Amino acid sequence: MTTLLILISFPVSSQESGDEPLHLSIRGVRDGNTYLSVPVSKKDRFAIEFLHSYDRVYYRDTFQIKDRGSIVHVKSGGRSNLNGQGFFYENFVIKKDGTWEITAIDRVVKEVTFIMGSRSDANHRLLFKDEVFYLSELIPAGTTLKVLIEVP
Repeated sequence: MTTLLILISFPVSSQESGDEPLHLSIRGVRDGNTYLSVPVSKKDRFAIEFLHSYDRVYYRDTFQIKDRGSIVHVKSGGRSNLNGQGFFYENFVIKKDGTWEITAIDRVVKEVTFIMGSRSDANHRLLFKDEVFYLSELIPAGTTLKVLIEVP
């Protein structure tokens, strides 16, 4: 007796494999508008940078994409030091080039919420890979926003 073995393969959808497509979305909290949506992958890093209101230098928060609905706040930093802030955090470092950084924050959040400043006062930008998205040109000042990782 001869046995015939037939193999049939079916493509596994990305959702079944756990690699569903992800987008970083910036959405208005009150109006629900999606102002920006960018394809991303797990472990990608992005930063939100803005001009600090009283230091008048750029401040940057860096995040890493963990998964859908999960963002890791990795570090914060800026150029200002000795500005009278009078506080220090664990992992706070003042670098030789005059910048400071708080590293190893490793705080997992569902979303990042902030209020869009005007271009002249805050000039919010999203930095992702080699791209700069000038959020202050896309989104009205005063808009409360949330940054989230979702399936498109």
